Amino acid sequence: MTIAALWRAAAPVVLVLCSLQAMAQDLRMAAEQGDPSAQLQFGMALVEGHGQPSNPAEAARWFARAAEQGNAEAANQLGYLYAEGKGVARDEARAVLLFEQAGTMGHARARFNAGLAYATGRGVARDAARAAHWFAEAARLDEPATLVALARLRESGAAGFADPVEAQLLYRRAAEMGHQPAQYRLALGLANGTLGARDPATAFAQMNRLAQSGYDEALVSLGDMHAGGIGTPPSVGEAVTWYGRAAERGIPAGQLKYANAYFTGTGVTRDLATAMGWYRRAAQQGDAEAMYLLGIFQSGGVAGPRRPQEAYKWFSLAEARGFRRATEVRAATARQLSAAERRAADQEVAAFVAQPERASLAASSLPAAAPAPATPAAQPPASDTQPPPAVSPAAPMPRPLQGPASGAPLQLHRR
Repeated sequence: MTIAALWRAAAPVVLVLCSLQAMAQDLRMAAEQGDPSAQLQFGMALVEGHGQPSNPAEAARWFARAAEQGNAEAANQLGYLYAEGKGVARDEARAVLLFEQAGTMGHARARFNAGLAYATGRGVARDAARAAHWFAEAARLDEPATLVALARLRESGAAGFADPVEAQLLYRRAAEMGHQPAQYRLALGLANGTLGARDPATAFAQMNRLAQSGYDEALVSLGDMHAGGIGTPPSVGEAVTWYGRAAERGIPAGQLKYANAYFTGTGVTRDLATAMGWYRRAAQQGDAEAMYLLGIFQSGGVAGPRRPQEAYKWFSLAEARGFRRATEVRAATARQLSAAERRAADQEVAAFVAQPERASLAASSLPAAAPAPATPAAQPPASDTQPPPAVSPAAPMPRPLQGPASGAPLQLHRR
């Protein structure tokens, strides 16, 4: 490739970087002149590393200056940094004071964070009455993301705040504002019955609209609904079609289920090499079950030669992510390796970093709802042409309808 061709390929990235750097410089100049909005935005750029290296400590200083001038968002962001110990010494008590300061100024997410602190005793003594006060104050403001955060808290029942009926009302309020995450959680709850009475028909209609519009999580869940006959006649073919769309868009849950379909020959012609490819993509994004099944393929020589060292690596990664079925096979595989091979694999495990294929797959800051109960797994059919895996894995198809994993049951609501 010529120098000119290299420049043409790199030019869009260079221009974006230059634009970010120029914007950061403009924000700094305005911030230094005392503009609280610029101080906030420059602080956010420092936290995120936009236009300059990430520097949460400097961001905290700018947030503090903006908060002193009455900027509620800056107070909430500074509270988040103190709560998490990012750029400043962890001080959860100070974080609560900042959340309450911002909440008093009418900041919805700060009100939620203050309520969460009192509900969990994080930085303050547990106080259900104070928690209820701040949650109610947060709900008074029609900010969709905060309504969803409150709804998920009520739906999951974390910290003793279970109220499925209120959860449904909160989801509906946010959904009526066109907030797709709220529409998705509402459809999911109506399908699973976690918001009171089940309404499969309404759930399917809503999920179908979201999937047709390209909303990522709905692609997988609509596949689950077709597979399980939730609000629609069962159709494995439709299920696999939607799993395939999700897989192509880089969604790990879709990749796992699409791989399961090829592994078992469910809705498609059985193709172990294709299954292995999709398991690999999901595993590289950090999906624990895909890591386990990829290890099974490597251990048993499914769709290729046996690679026990590689299998040991994937079993170890799956086990580290809490996938219990990986523990026994990891130990069995370890006995097939030399000490040097185990050390090499352990080094790869230590160096592994999940690589999301889509930026939208970053962990959400919203509280997670309780997952749906698991359904029994179906065993894959035997193959006449491929050797069986060393350990016969369960590759369920369909899998239970549930929402995407999104962090701990209770998390601060930053953005």
